Amino acid sequence: MLQIAALLVTALAAALIGAHLVFRPPSLEGRTESAAVEATAATRLGRIALTPPEPHAGDSGVVPLIDGRDAFAARIALIRAAEVALDVQYYIWQRDAAGLLLLDELRRAADRGVRVRLLLDDN
Repeated sequence: MLQIAALLVTALAAALIGAHLVFRPPSLEGRTESAAVEATAATRLGRIALTPPEPHAGDSGVVPLIDGRDAFAARIALIRAAEVALDVQYYIWQRDAAGLLLLDELRRAADRGVRVRLLLDDN
């Protein structure tokens, strides 16, 4: 029994070392560090974000977008309204119609001079 446990530990260690050697993270050489852009009243979205909200009697002031189509349309509208920078984070990104449309909108934003940073989970 002890020999089987030792064999399993050895196999696991070999697999971990092999994975470390094969799946190396990409090099960070030549990359420049960047940070999020502060909201400014010089842009339309910045003015909206910096405007103090009206008091809500017992409400949070947050309106959830329950329908997927509404949420997608809101993302597209925000991308199109961006003037300075977009920091986009996704856990799941598919190569389907929605993913390709969103990617095309981000490319168009970059083409008009918006700094686009996209962070994807490695799903």
